[in-house]
Amino acid sequence: MNALYRQDLRLFQNRFLPSVKLVRKVRVGSRIRRAYDRAQTPFERVQSCPEADPLKVAHLAALQAQLDPFALAEAIDQHLARLYALA
Repeated sequence: MNALYRQDLRLFQNRFLPSVKLVRKVRVGSRIRRAYDRAQTPFERVQSCPEADPLKVAHLAALQAQLDPFALAEAIDQHLARLYALA
C-alpha cells in the first residue's frame, strides 16, 4: 500500500486530477457565500505561481511530458487488485 501512495497514485493525483480551491468566504446575512478558484491540478498551480523556482518547474514539466495517465491508471488498478486479493 505504501508503494501505491509513494509512486503511482501520487503522480496521478498531482499531475492529472484537478481540484477546486476555496478563494474566499463572505458572510451574507445568516449565510456564508463561498467563492472557488477554477479547477486546476497541483502541477498547474505550481506552474502559475510566480514564487516557484524556474528550475524545479522545468524539471516537473519534463517529468509531466514523460507520464502517461492511462499507464498510471492501469498501474494503480493493478496495485489495488493485489490489495483486494489480500483482504
